[in-house]
Amino acid sequence: MRATTNSAHLHDFWVDNWYSPDEWKSITGLLPPRDPQVTVFALGGVGDQPEAAYYSRKTNTILFFNTAYYGQLKSWVLGAVGRVLAEEFGIHSIHGACVDKDGRGVLYIAPTGTGKSTSSYGLMHLSRTRFHSDDWVYVRYAYATRDGRRIHPMRVTLPGGRELQGYPVFRWLETASSSHADATITGLDLEHREVTVPVTAIDFVSPVEAYAFTSEKIFYLRTNLVENFPLSAMQMLRSKMENVPDVSPVFFTQHDAMLNDLVEAIRAEGGEVTQYFAEHSRDEVKQLLARMIAFDNARAMLDVSKVLPAEQVFINPMEPTKLSTVILLRRAKDDRTVAESLG
Repeated sequence: MRATTNSAHLHDFWVDNWYSPDEWKSITGLLPPRDPQVTVFALGGVGDQPEAAYYSRKTNTILFFNTAYYGQLKSWVLGAVGRVLAEEFGIHSIHGACVDKDGRGVLYIAPTGTGKSTSSYGLMHLSRTRFHSDDWVYVRYAYATRDGRRIHPMRVTLPGGRELQGYPVFRWLETASSSHADATITGLDLEHREVTVPVTAIDFVSPVEAYAFTSEKIFYLRTNLVENFPLSAMQMLRSKMENVPDVSPVFFTQHDAMLNDLVEAIRAEGGEVTQYFAEHSRDEVKQLLARMIAFDNARAMLDVSKVLPAEQVFINPMEPTKLSTVILLRRAKDDRTVAESLG
């Protein structure tokens, strides 16, 4: 991706959110592509244009006029990148949050505001957990080979040179591979190396494995996470924030009991978090917390590695977790497809 903007706010959040080419190479050991596959222009102060956003599928270009809301820009970028990953690489983009428990990935999939972050951070209270991703996950599906490797298929080449690319490859493997023994499969192994094998090298008896990869350097998330994860409050306040409002006396009074509970939880935490808030009066702490929970669309750029111990966070975006559990969340108690309601 490459973005051009005259908005200091968008530039600030973009640089925090994504890896630069040098950061990517340093952390992953892999060279990034020389040319961007998605190009973004976000320009303010364009007098002859309304506040608007446009996307060109043909050129993979996003164009924003006269808006500096980072949440919308990020959403459109993820959508554009997801299309490229699906069509060219067969990689599945999922709106979800993921935690590794005992070396096995737990993936929460849910609409915005349903509790993905709350649930995933809740798991971090358990032993032998590592935080993987908060909002967006890339999944590769790896087939076993007869010589013991795992390959994520990207392309099928048939005799005569005809090719299938991206997500259609998986349907072909399921329905047509048995009648095309002379086809070849090109994909990525678990070390991210491109390999090509004959289709007869694939072990179709072994289950396909799903590997989740994170997408962001620093997470752009809702500040109301502090309601259920008070430990994040200190670092949240040290983070860059967006859409965080001042609160009215009415809101303060209506939420007084909850705010007092959060203050007590913070004071009971101990360590740096408790010390940080000890420098403020109870009312000052409540005011700070109230601002973070007052508006559902208030966001922060939160570096989770400063909230949790570094060894409990996936730092390398090319280090996957093998998924073992997928949980679908939905706030609709009357929906017959809901398996179990909590609370």
